[in-house]
Amino acid sequence: MKALTICQPYAHLIVVTQEKSVENRDWRTDYRGPLLIHAGKSLDYMSNSDAHGYVQSWDQGNKAATLEISDPQGRPVALGALIGRVDVLDCAHIADIHAGVYDSKFPWLKTHAHTHGEFCLVLGNAIQFPKPIPMRGQLGLFNVRFNERTGVCTECGCHWTSACPGGCHWVAPNLCSSCVGAVS
Repeated sequence: MKALTICQPYAHLIVVTQEKSVENRDWRTDYRGPLLIHAGKSLDYMSNSDAHGYVQSWDQGNKAATLEISDPQGRPVALGALIGRVDVLDCAHIADIHAGVYDSKFPWLKTHAHTHGEFCLVLGNAIQFPKPIPMRGQLGLFNVRFNERTGVCTECGCHWTSACPGGCHWVAPNLCSSCVGAVS
């Protein structure tokens, strides 16, 4: 399955708060479909206005102090982990957006607060995973291979360490027993 590393707080704004429906890039992609969102480890963007109200603190409760970040509502902000999935609906060039090419398809796109990159990945249908799945990110779109121990259901986001309420099992790669009827 395809994945994209996005720095915080932007990954959080896409998956958790769902305030951000556009991801800006300087490259075009023809890819459309499900996309795993990987929250990068970089803190470079945590000081800008999009991170206003986010709290950073050090947890001294173990041998090595760890940084804990929470959003203004107190929800944890993950670093270095898959946190959810979205659908890539389109990839629009900023000039075409300003020219009105996408006005009928995405009437909100031209005025969205995050529509400003050369290419705008238009995102929808965000699902937050029950628990972040730690892993290394990469540049650009990259493939994440899953098996029974590392799989994530692309419908509900459950995975081997966090099953659906009432339990579930794998019926196909990236599809749990609770969601099998939803995709039929």
